[in-house]
Amino acid sequence: MRNFYLIVFVTIQISTIYASDLTGYFQSDFNISENHSAPSGFRLRRINLIYAKKVLENAKILTDIEFEDGLELGTNGGIGEIKISRGYGELIINKNMEVRAGKFLTPYGIYNEIHDFSASYVPIDPPLFFRKNLFFSNTSSQRAISKYSTGILINFNHKKFHLQGGVANGEQQKEDGSDQNRSPLTLIRMTYEFWDQAWIGMSFQRDKINTSSRPRWENSFAFDLQFEGQQYIFQTEFFQGKKWNRTTGVQSTNYQSVSTLLGHNLNDDFIGYIRYDVFIPDITKSENNTQEYGMGLNYFVNYYTIIKWESYQESLATSWVQKKDYLTHKLSLSIVY
Repeated sequence: MRNFYLIVFVTIQISTIYASDLTGYFQSDFNISENHSAPSGFRLRRINLIYAKKVLENAKILTDIEFEDGLELGTNGGIGEIKISRGYGELIINKNMEVRAGKFLTPYGIYNEIHDFSASYVPIDPPLFFRKNLFFSNTSSQRAISKYSTGILINFNHKKFHLQGGVANGEQQKEDGSDQNRSPLTLIRMTYEFWDQAWIGMSFQRDKINTSSRPRWENSFAFDLQFEGQQYIFQTEFFQGKKWNRTTGVQSTNYQSVSTLLGHNLNDDFIGYIRYDVFIPDITKSENNTQEYGMGLNYFVNYYTIIKWESYQESLATSWVQKKDYLTHKLSLSIVY
């Protein structure tokens, strides 16, 4: 059923698979976890309204408005959020090159460009590396890289080689969307199909962040390998980078992360898989890490609807939390319309 993932990916990227310019994405989950700090019960993860329009023969625009985590608005506050997840214009230079300007999901690793669309990949959630968590601080959740970028991105394709490169504001932005410092984020993503349905990839980010002492540079590198055959799906990624303490700016940590997934097409309607993730925020304290290992099953109701089940064990240990193990069960429904 790899064609299903391809259809979903094309739909959320350019929204031209339907006659209408307006498409959407819906996802709702049900969670049961031994980790009482994790969301439990039913959860409306997100609803996306995606509008794409070809405005010229060689130009198009895309707007993706996301309603996340059961958005509620009112005088007493609310939960969730509404945001423009993506909004950009794209100019087609020739058959090999496109230039994109605006806000987009940062090209990084296998998952970040499809981070919010569970139907476009095998597990329910992306690997640990891509999630916002208390990996680097006990007071605020942070990401290892910038999930979104506002800037300019160049896409170049030649036969089996794909290159993305650009400059953007990076992780820290002001309320008006401008950068907090004058040094933009630099990003590169390369993939090469070295065998039929087998890809090797490399990603790099360099970003300057503001701390209480002075601006600091952060670098992040990723290597990935993936294969999608008629019977099996295999993915593995390795990440390494540096993260600075936002409060003091005088201490940095070098982190590493690895994720691996093996899936098997049981028949035309079911894919079973196993996965393993580990994130080490500071490689000098490798005993402080988060690990997840589990198994799951995807059921393709049709080309636009998918039901997922996953059970996994989470082992969490940080400098401020003693090692604990949690068992979590998840059920997810995703619909592309």
